[in-house]
Amino acid sequence: KGYTDDGQGNYTVTSAEGLKNIAKLVNSGATGINITLDTDLDLTDMEWTPIGNYEKQYTGTFDGNGHTISNLNVVGTQMLSGLFGVTANATISNVTFKNLTVEGSVMVGAIGYTYCSTVENVTVDGATVHGVDAFAEVGYPAQMIGALTGASMDSVYSGCAVSNVTMTVDSNPEAQDLFSGAQNCGILGGGFEGSSLSDCTVSDSTLTVSGDYCYGIGGMNGCVMTGEYYRNCAVSNVTVKTGNHADLIGGAVGYTGNIDGAVTEVSNASTTNVTVSVGDNASRIGGIIGGPFFFEEYAAYYPNPTCYALTNCASDGVVEVGENSTAVGAVAGYAYQLKSENVTTTLSLPLIGEEAE
Repeated sequence: KGYTDDGQGNYTVTSAEGLKNIAKLVNSGATGINITLDTDLDLTDMEWTPIGNYEKQYTGTFDGNGHTISNLNVVGTQMLSGLFGVTANATISNVTFKNLTVEGSVMVGAIGYTYCSTVENVTVDGATVHGVDAFAEVGYPAQMIGALTGASMDSVYSGCAVSNVTMTVDSNPEAQDLFSGAQNCGILGGGFEGSSLSDCTVSDSTLTVSGDYCYGIGGMNGCVMTGEYYRNCAVSNVTVKTGNHADLIGGAVGYTGNIDGAVTEVSNASTTNVTVSVGDNASRIGGIIGGPFFFEEYAAYYPNPTCYALTNCASDGVVEVGENSTAVGAVAGYAYQLKSENVTTTLSLPLIGEEAE
């Protein structure tokens, strides 16, 4: 069966088939399953159903034990595409994903969605990620997509590394506003709410949004919204590219900040040799942070822009914007009640068009 268990909920995986068999247990309703890998796993040509879903989440501890999972391929799954679909009160650690291929419309990554979970020392080394627009079919655009995690709520990420990722996201070709285009996508993580990151890196990767009217796009995360901190995180040799009418685009994070007097701490954050390239009529574009979350359409829920503070941050690379673009910065495109200390930049801003500012 490809695994051993001690009768106390602790499972040791000895083959790829064993992990698939344990996935079946979780998806049939088993809880409290702790998984430890005893070997590297090659999932080539294995049809994979993600571990956990909305009804039956993965709630245990997954310890990769320093091993590698290679050639996971999850395509044709519209939502919650990844090795894990949904984790809740779980811990995922000490594993490397190599040659990962994931595709879907919502909550796409090696992990689709984490809730109240801990993700530490997880590496993605080589991935092809495709966010598929589904607006015409089901009424929502591609959103919450990343190589490591698509969406996260009230979780903590530390010591994670993502590299050699080619990520493409299709924005709704019929979009006429930001809310019908692609949103909340990043090379490490897509949309993170109430979640924090430390000691994470993204390198040697590209993220391209094909189409207009996207928001919340970043070299590491689409957003870190209402999280306590984004600290000691670095993005290097990364290109982020979008079409026209883009908003909240960052070399590291598209948007961040907290509410009700709280502040998201952005500290010891850096971008090195990062290119952010957007089209015409863009807004809130930054070398590290695009800006805070605020839209008139959400003013009833968020009457003020979210707040963040910058400490010991540095940006390097280039930010390119098209004509009629506003709120463009080498470090941050826009901030609200900003507190900053020791913020430096060597990034260039070759603004295109006389009306760019």
